[in-house]
Amino acid sequence: MKRGLTLLLLLLAGIPVRAQDDTATIEQRFVFQPPAGYVADFTAIEWSPTSEFIAINFGQHNEQHNPPGLWQVYAMTGGDLLFEFSDVVAWYPDGDRLLARSMDDLALQIVDIRNATVETASNRAALVDTGASVHLSPDGTLVAVDSVHSDLQIYDAANLELRYSLRGYALDPYFSHTWSPDSSQLVVVPEDIRYRNLGPRHVWTLNRGLSAPIYNMTAALAWSPDGTRVAAPSDYTKVRIYAATTGELLATIGNYVGGPTGRLQWEANFLLTLSGDYASMPLTLTVWDFDRTAFVFQEYVDLGEYRIEGTELVVFEPFLGSRRIDLTTGQVLQESRFELLTPYPSPDWRWVARPGSSSENDHSIAVYRLEGLEQIATLQWHTVLVKFIVWSPDSRYFASADSSGTVIVWEVQDNMPGSRETVD
Repeated sequence: MKRGLTLLLLLLAGIPVRAQDDTATIEQRFVFQPPAGYVADFTAIEWSPTSEFIAINFGQHNEQHNPPGLWQVYAMTGGDLLFEFSDVVAWYPDGDRLLARSMDDLALQIVDIRNATVETASNRAALVDTGASVHLSPDGTLVAVDSVHSDLQIYDAANLELRYSLRGYALDPYFSHTWSPDSSQLVVVPEDIRYRNLGPRHVWTLNRGLSAPIYNMTAALAWSPDGTRVAAPSDYTKVRIYAATTGELLATIGNYVGGPTGRLQWEANFLLTLSGDYASMPLTLTVWDFDRTAFVFQEYVDLGEYRIEGTELVVFEPFLGSRRIDLTTGQVLQESRFELLTPYPSPDWRWVARPGSSSENDHSIAVYRLEGLEQIATLQWHTVLVKFIVWSPDSRYFASADSSGTVIVWEVQDNMPGSRETVD
């Protein structure tokens, strides 16, 4: 299976970089380099949901045309190469399997990564089509495949057998959260307007049928956490709430400011919206509380990362800082002020990794503790410019990719009393 292995893998465990006050340790775990003949411009990284495996795309070969290139999966336990394929489609929620395309015939296949074996492969025309849009359901039981050459099809994610088919409709190419949270519904559009930003959308309930049209001003849509409702911007000042299965209008939230809504996030009883002209700052960040039927947060912000965790709003603006706000009281629970160019915060918001500046010919990586923006380390192992950084879902590792195609995996250990790494 490990045919044509020309990857140079350097296992460099046990090279710790400690913070000046010993509050954290960063250890270089592995260095992965592209095989000979592969172009590094297409480097991409996908972590498994459990952070046990990392998939790296080393791009296309100089002579062998095999879009979108060579992917390889490695284990974090020892850095072993487990599998090679042409394209990663999606990780299953258990983190042990993934949907991928074969190196030989581009057939869609289910790969057992832990055992490095192919469980199932299919040569159906729609599944071999590399231009098809493929979406695994949140629970990992179904696969939606949208090809311009066939009907919209739903397959069993355990064996790739056809379960449902819908003619005349396609997946919404502008909406990433195609599946409902309970994996029973999808957002679809009439096939003749699939590439229009505006126009009616429908909810397809698999065992029931299509809803009435849902009209939206932008591509931003959001599912309620239970999958029973959909939020969609209706004009420059309103967001409408629809019943998912029927398309019935349930409520209208008005008095938004800042122009068309570009992003929606629905968590518990809160609806986060980010609106405005992305070509010119500032944007407007707004949070609506369904229980109180009122806006509980509205503020001008710059481009950054914003999300709701429980009853708290996390705001991360690279040139202004970070805040954590209690949405029930409006109290600022945590705040750090800073200015960082191209920062990469960890998923748990404890760390920030920042690659060096190209204008300064800086190949290093600075790592900070987000609270108070305390710099804990400067990593100087790359010999060329670091292009991007990808954190593992559990925030234990981050991978840094440079312009030569080299990928380095680092492990971050929190030594602060009370941290999860120091609690037995």
